[in-house]
Amino acid sequence: MPDIFEIDNHAAFGKLIEKWVRGILPRPLTFAEFTDQLEDHGINYLLPDGENMPELTNIKYNDLDNTALTISIPTIEMLEVGLANATASDSEYRLPTAYDKAYVNTERRDDLTADERREMLYARIGDYSVGSCM
Repeated sequence: MPDIFEIDNHAAFGKLIEKWVRGILPRPLTFAEFTDQLEDHGINYLLPDGENMPELTNIKYNDLDNTALTISIPTIEMLEVGLANATASDSEYRLPTAYDKAYVNTERRDDLTADERREMLYARIGDYSVGSCM
């Protein structure tokens, strides 16, 4: 089990978030409603195992504002788990596979099609919205 909340399809999650932003779907108010919407959109998820992180039971939205820099601050538990995972000799720093499309080796690709760039945007929205960057 992961130490953070994980989803398997960041682009699909980004598209779900777009539906919330546009008012097409209501934002879930409970964690059960949230996981129901994920399942309805074919998004698989893994919950933290509870050993290192508390059980997730609530939903909190961090609405962005065009006129303010929004900085999300991790909890001390999130920071400690992230540092432990990043520095463990047997760990790897996981990034969503959607980022693989934008790079060849370490060189940024400039030949993405408009559709590929759109999918990358949805993947980034999904990743940044739930990834905790840890």
